[in-house]
Amino acid sequence: MTETARPSRSPYWALIPPVLALAASVARWLLQGSNNLYTTPSKRFYLPDPDLGWRIAPETPAWLGLDAIAALAGFTAALGAVAWFVRQREQPQNQTWTPGRRGLWALSIVTLAVPIWAFTGGTRPEGAREELPAGVIGPAPGGFEGSLDGVPAGTYEVVSDSQSSITARIKAGGEEFDARFTGNLAGTVVFDPRDLEAPVSARVRVDTASVDTGVKMRSEHAASEDYLGAAKHPEIALELVRLTSTRQGASASEIVFWADGALTLMGKRMEVPVQGTVKALDEAGRQRIGSTRPAIVVTAELTLVLADSPLSPQDFNRDRIPVRAVLIMAQASSVR
Repeated sequence: MTETARPSRSPYWALIPPVLALAASVARWLLQGSNNLYTTPSKRFYLPDPDLGWRIAPETPAWLGLDAIAALAGFTAALGAVAWFVRQREQPQNQTWTPGRRGLWALSIVTLAVPIWAFTGGTRPEGAREELPAGVIGPAPGGFEGSLDGVPAGTYEVVSDSQSSITARIKAGGEEFDARFTGNLAGTVVFDPRDLEAPVSARVRVDTASVDTGVKMRSEHAASEDYLGAAKHPEIALELVRLTSTRQGASASEIVFWADGALTLMGKRMEVPVQGTVKALDEAGRQRIGSTRPAIVVTAELTLVLADSPLSPQDFNRDRIPVRAVLIMAQASSVR
């Protein structure tokens, strides 16, 4: 122990940095405007996209959560207790306890790293949204109308290494977030864009363990036996059993469809109504996905009713989960 008889300032001065760090962290959380509970080093945002409708923004800023703020508040309180201990140690002989002071200040300064990390991690990209917006299609008109220009009949497969995904909008634990699945995503669609009453075959699958909720620990929990049971049920699959209605979309290169579908989750097959769009990509769109052959973007939306699923409704804050599949597909012989 190193002591000095020279009187010094109160050890409570060392609480200034953590109090400032706590105030700055709260300010950052308020500026984010997400009301998020959990901290993530790489926050996911969506930007408008001419092909997909929406794509993941390349910017992934650090996003501070209430969990980090609570931890910082607890650490600040602990430093207060350390400062009290140092003060008690010094009072009897009115001497400064140098090692204790140095250790207290070292821990105090470290707390400033939290708001510095958050503020230097970037901000929300301009025009970006936190959640994947759902399409608004409406009720089926009945019958089959419309056709798709620019693509021939045949088989189309999901293009690898694209932004294709299956995304579920979850509300649980007092927070709302996207659970995104992309691992080994594969699938095919066989159809005739000029004869939509003809039989259609469509199936897509994805690895259950690839679930990404934006928070690593939460994603691992979602894939565990307590929720999706990825080890036992490694695949989630979506099929279109048959088209029930179609109409022309916003242009000759887009059709809107309604279909009877089937979602297989945790080994259980559930019949679900599906609605969505099929859009033919023009030459610029094909170049963006790296294909020289005909290509389409399929968007399919459905609602999973928890009571009909193997998931426990008690684990969620609402009884239905909106699911959206966005698939970039190219003619089978040209996928690369």
